[in-house]
Amino acid sequence: MEPTSELVGAAVHDEDIVLFRILDEKQEPTGDIVGIEIVGFLDFHRWEDLPRLPIEWRLPGCEALPLIEFLKREQTNLRRRASAPAT
Repeated sequence: MEPTSELVGAAVHDEDIVLFRILDEKQEPTGDIVGIEIVGFLDFHRWEDLPRLPIEWRLPGCEALPLIEFLKREQTNLRRRASAPAT
């Protein structure tokens, strides 16, 4: 997703997943998800519990991917960095 200038609010999906949605003019969440927070991301494995979205996600300099593939790639990268010896 590209950064949005819309107002954004958070809604707890379950105890480990928070969805960030665009708010309408009444400050009510719309169906548009613009971000996700996963508590304990390095150990997260409940991919089937994430919403299926018809959009692709990316970080600058990386290819766009469907949400689950994007998050799995980032989880792998973060695990690699977390296990690398400190320099």
